[in-house]
Amino acid sequence: MFSALRLRTAAVAVRGARIQVLRLPPVSLRPLSTTAQLWAEAVVATRSPYRWNPPKLEGHRAQHCREPVICIACGIEGHTRRDCPNPDPARIEAIYAVKKCFRCGEAGHESPDCTQPPPNCYSCGVNDHGISKCPTRKAEVAANQAAVQAAKAAKIAAVDAAWDALTEEERAAIKAAGRAQREAAKAAREATAAVSAAKAAETAEATPA
Repeated sequence: MFSALRLRTAAVAVRGARIQVLRLPPVSLRPLSTTAQLWAEAVVATRSPYRWNPPKLEGHRAQHCREPVICIACGIEGHTRRDCPNPDPARIEAIYAVKKCFRCGEAGHESPDCTQPPPNCYSCGVNDHGISKCPTRKAEVAANQAAVQAAKAAKIAAVDAAWDALTEEERAAIKAAGRAQREAAKAAREATAAVSAAKAAETAEATPA
């Protein structure tokens, strides 16, 4: 007959190992504070008074906005510049005259037409590629992912080893305790749902027709 202390210790060990497996840290590639700050500054720098889709309400993104689209080329609602039947060259020139380049920050042209050298890579500092094509970055990502997978495999192996070390009686007791916890949680959810339904019924009866 196994002791209650040994059973409790084994259950805690297995449960703790499982919790550690479920709580593995996410793949943290690199702090993005500097990149996010540069991106925010670039977005603010490229804003112009000729906003063809000005935000009117908060709480949603542009692709979910129900406001009509305003054409950048003519200022009329209902279509975009690509489908504009009457583009206004003066309006387009005025917009791009104040819009700043993402690469150099100067107004009057866009980044594809910029003559300045490309910015340095945020990962290694070399200016002949961006961060998406950085070999150093790719190596860091691969090493990080390999470390995460190795840690996950080690923790799963620890769980299996702890479970294999238990006797049949200990395993049965742990499984029974788990079933009891699940049944108690289910009963609590059902009780909460019943209380909510009763409150909703009382509110419906108290509300005048």
